[in-house]
Amino acid sequence: MRKLALGLSLAILLIAAPARAASFTLSSLNVNLNQGGLALNWTTLLNGPLSFTLNNVGQSATASLFTLSTKQGSLNLASLIPHTINVGLGFTAPPPGFSGSSNGLTGAGWFLGNFGYVVWNNPSVMTFGTGGLLAVSLTNATFGLPGSATIAATFTLLQNSWTAPTLPTTPTLPPVQVPEPASMLLVGLGGGILAMVRARRARA
Repeated sequence: MRKLALGLSLAILLIAAPARAASFTLSSLNVNLNQGGLALNWTTLLNGPLSFTLNNVGQSATASLFTLSTKQGSLNLASLIPHTINVGLGFTAPPPGFSGSSNGLTGAGWFLGNFGYVVWNNPSVMTFGTGGLLAVSLTNATFGLPGSATIAATFTLLQNSWTAPTLPTTPTLPPVQVPEPASMLLVGLGGGILAMVRARRARA
């Protein structure tokens, strides 16, 4: 019965608990370009750590992360072959931090003119905390030859990190003083002497 009451109390606490915001800090960004194919460079747009807060599951935040550019002005056979691109993201918050990556393909093509492109395998899902899930989607883009494109990321909270609720503590009562055997013996002896004195007085 006691376990049932405790389980019900815990369930009520979980249901009644207000939605918790999740605060994120993106502290590192690294873009790995496959050598060969379309000659590309990248430049970060972050001047420092990027912080954002998502208050509810399903909420998103978007930020520009980097530019992807090429000085190549003409097509060649190598640039027509798609190559992989990888973006590594490192977060310092929520503590103790987490990391993940997004992958895609880059290349070049022709349609009424030469162009370069990047397409991503969206979204990538990263885990944080205890059971938290963050989806990261990067923007697909096309750009001229030569040319550049700004790549932004949309961060969506899929599942918040779970923490066990703090249950109310039971107040501790002061310990009950139990008489020691010697004390009990003295009390009993005193009571016996008092009874003998009363008996003598009654006879007199």
